[in-house]
Order: sequence, then C-alpha cells, then structure tokens
Amino acid sequence: VEICKLRLFLQLASHLADIKSIEPLPDIDFNIYAGNSLVGGLSWKDLLGNYGLKLFTKDGDGFTEEELKKNINDLKEAKKLYKQLQTEEDDERKLKQQKGEVQRLENRINHCIDIGIDNPFHWFVEYGDIFERGGFDVIIGNPPYVEYSKVKDDYLIKGFKSEKAGNLYAYFIERSMLIGTDGLKFGFIIPISFACTKRMEVGQKVLLDNSQQTWISYFAERPDKLFVGADLSLCIVLSAKGKPTKSLYTTRYLKWNAIDRKKLFEDLSFINSYELIRKYAIPKIGSSLEKQILQKILKSKGNIGSYCVNVSDYNLCFRNAGGRYFKIVLNHEPEFILNKTVTRSSTYKFLYFGNSNRRDAICALLNSSLFYWYWLIFSDTWHMVNEDILTFPIELNSEVEKTLADLNKKLGKSYYKNSELKTEYRNKGQDIITYTKFFAKKSKSIIDEIDDVLSTHYSFKKDEVSFIKNYDIQFRLGAEEE
Repeated sequence: VEICKLRLFLQLASHLADIKSIEPLPDIDFNIYAGNSLVGGLSWKDLLGNYGLKLFTKDGDGFTEEELKKNINDLKEAKKLYKQLQTEEDDERKLKQQKGEVQRLENRINHCIDIGIDNPFHWFVEYGDIFERGGFDVIIGNPPYVEYSKVKDDYLIKGFKSEKAGNLYAYFIERSMLIGTDGLKFGFIIPISFACTKRMEVGQKVLLDNSQQTWISYFAERPDKLFVGADLSLCIVLSAKGKPTKSLYTTRYLKWNAIDRKKLFEDLSFINSYELIRKYAIPKIGSSLEKQILQKILKSKGNIGSYCVNVSDYNLCFRNAGGRYFKIVLNHEPEFILNKTVTRSSTYKFLYFGNSNRRDAICALLNSSLFYWYWLIFSDTWHMVNEDILTFPIELNSEVEKTLADLNKKLGKSYYKNSELKTEYRNKGQDIITYTKFFAKKSKSIIDEIDDVLSTHYSFKKDEVSFIKNYDIQFRLGAEEE
C-alpha cells in the first residue's frame, strides 16, 4: 500500500510542467487501504449472513447492532466532510482533526467486528460512499496465484460460489463481480488454467454469467514471458459487466521472442469463440481461419475415444506432461532405465485399441500438427490427459486408417534414426536415468504428410492446410529440446 501511494505521487509529479511549482501532495489515506479483501462484509446483510450475530466483541467495548450501524453511518459522514475540507479549507488544524475523527471511528468499528482474523476488509465500511453509488466502476488486478488449501489454517472464505475452484485468484474474480457497478470494467492477469481446467468451471461460470462481453488473451511462458519470475502461462481477462450476450472474444495461444515484446499487445487479434466452448475449456483461437478449421473438425460424429478399448495387446504410449513444441506418441513403450534397472516412467500413459492398424492410425494422428494445434486450443498447454485425446473428433474409414498407419511406421523409423540415448542425474544425483531422446523437428516432413492426409479427410482449403502445417513453425523448428 505504501509503494502504491508513492507510485501515484511519482506519476502525478511526472506530469507537472514545472517541478518547482509543485503544491502540497493530497492526502489519499482514505482512498487506499490494506486488508484481506476476501474476508469481511460487502454489506451489513452479507456480514451477518456469512459471519452471524456472534461476531460482536464481548469485552465491554462491543456495540449493539443499532449502535454499530450508527457508527458506520457516522464514519461515512466523517469521510465526506474530510474530503470536502481537503478541497475547501487551507486550515491544516481542521484537516488533521477531522482525519483523526475518521481514524478513531474506523478503529472502533474494526475492533468491534471480530471475525477471527487480524486484517479483514469490510467493503461497505471503508468504501461506504462508493457502495452507496452501486460499487466500483473499474477493477484491475494481478491477484495471488495461491491454493486455498495453503491458507485455510489462517482464514476461511465465506459465501463464495467459486470455492470449489480451489485457488485464490478465482475468488478475487467473484469478489470483483460483486463489488462492481452494473457497468463495471474489469481486468485481471491470471494463470491460463482459469480457461482450461475442470475445477475452474465454477469460476468461469461466475465470470461469464455476469459479463456482457469478455475478452481473453493467452500468453505462453516460452520463449519470452509476461513477467520475469512467473514461469507459467498466463491470460489477461477483460470484462464488461452486464447481462450475458454470448460475446466471448479470445486470442490464439501467443508465443513471442523478447525482441517482439513491444508489439505484442498492438498485434493482438480476437475472435468470438463463445459457441466453441467445450465444457470447462475456453478455446485459444484468435482468427476466423482458426474458427473455420475447428468447426470443420467438430462436424465429425465420432472421436478417438470411440475407437478405444479397455485393454488389449495393441497400445500406444504418450507422456502426460512436457513436449512444449511437439507431442511425441509411440505405438510401443520406449525403454526407460532407472539406476540400471529397466522400469516404467511415471509420466507414461497408455491407450488401447482393437487392432494394430487402428492403433497406428491414431498414433499418426496424435503426432500431427493438427492434433498439436487442437491440444493447445483446449488444454492447459503442458499436461496431456485422456480428456484432451479422447475428445478429438475423427471418423476413420478403411482407406484413411491404412494410409495413416503406414505413415506412422515411417515416422517411427525417422524418430529413432534421429534420436539419441541420454543419461541424466536426478534428485541431486541420487538417481541415474537413461532414456531415448527424440528430436521431432527432424521428422517434420513426415508429420506434414500426415497432416496432408488429415486435411483431405476434413476437406480443408489450401489456406487452412498451410496454417496447420506452419503453425508456430518458427518456434517449433527452432526448439532445441523435445
């Protein structure tokens, strides 16, 4: 809070024509406050509903409900008078006296309302005049990215619809919607997981059910990132509060080099992707071309899940995390050696199929640039889980199945031809692992052949084929590690 005040004063000073003519700085103590903005009352009704009548102190300093209400009203009037004196009076003594009266009332009220933590924030008390007008017009923030489970021993939230989301940033979104006017303009920088993880569905609902229009831009953490030290993918959510109109505008998942940072926001491109939301996953697309491609894929009546069986001798193997620029999927389990013993990596996951041809066809599909693009659109951009794979829309016919299966054999040979056996030390040198490291970019020409087959299958136009095959190509082919 002190840094915030200083930066505001520095910004004010930077706009002065002549620094020598600076006047005494205004007192903004009653504009900027510190407190736990997730714990406390939004209104008198909210305070009593979530914390109960037992919240009043019993040490002889407590008030009756009527007395406390009177003190809150007195505080509102004291603040109004203080702001009036700031603009009308040059009498420092009167200003100081009135400021002391405001602080005395604040301390008295906060001491009386005891909800079990030291720094609760009662919005209707501290910002009474704003709440009388309906709330805040603009809310911006970079809220904490902290799991609720890590703070439960310190405080509990009350009355949040988004509690199951499990992370504090989702609660800040809900709080913002409640303290804003009907025309609120809202902007937060939050983890990309908000738009693509199952537990965040409740948070998405709170946002979209209260927004007339929403814009979400998506940003990768490699090669460059939005914040030094924040090594995770982020999104910027902008919203105009109001009656929902199915207006949800998104960008693609943006990667950029440091040299392009200055143009990053100038070049943002949005598309309305509301109709393409899949359960809890808000698409990461930003052009009409991407929307066209996705709509063509989604016309398929089947999906990969419809070709899977519970168990068989025909399985494919994929890693459930990693692979920033290529998803490498094999029709067998690759060798993994831990401390000189052949074992199975905990990152390996498997899907099973009825015959080898079908397995290999799906394996080729999962190595394609088309699937990589689709995976980035709906996933958290790091983990690959069954939901990401099984929902991919595809209807295989015998001809396409055989062609893809043949290409998968060709791709597998290329993967191993361009691979190397690598040994690494993990867990501070306690473990030695040996595994096969693949360099998928060296097999890109075969991956392109797979995409050509899929493009014909989905009836893609020339520009759509080109987009898929060249998607993020400057980063994918420049990647050093797979």
